[in-house]
Amino acid sequence: MTTKSAVLAPFAVPSDMDAGLARVRDHWLDLRRGQADIPFADDVKLSVMEDADVDLMIADVFGHPTRFRIAIVGRRIAGQYGQLVEGLFADEIEPRPPLDYLLSQCAATIEGRTPTYYRGTHSSHSRLLLPLWGDGHINALLGAISFS
Repeated sequence: MTTKSAVLAPFAVPSDMDAGLARVRDHWLDLRRGQADIPFADDVKLSVMEDADVDLMIADVFGHPTRFRIAIVGRRIAGQYGQLVEGLFADEIEPRPPLDYLLSQCAATIEGRTPTYYRGTHSSHSRLLLPLWGDGHINALLGAISFS
């Protein structure tokens, strides 16, 4: 006899995440137009979210093969990572905090077409990625990182 159990999606967003990350997610939800599930990338204004007490980032999405280029990173992200990452693809950077498991999380966000969440292995940071629509597909990801 087989029992059905709830399957937890990779990088599932918890109900009790950091307040700053929750504010970014709520802003993302407010950006949706009409019946759309995903907001348009051109509606995102990072300056509106400056008071969320998190560092923000934008990753551009390219297809065939799918790749993620880091377009914008907040100062604290860059400082914690220890080197310049803007302009690099996620598969070109060494996976270390606060960008550990970034490539996997980006892929899960695209595949699931939904927000994803990652908590650092030493609980030093947590990261939220949110898909953004443009040109007929998900063309960018809005990221927010909270440092503990």
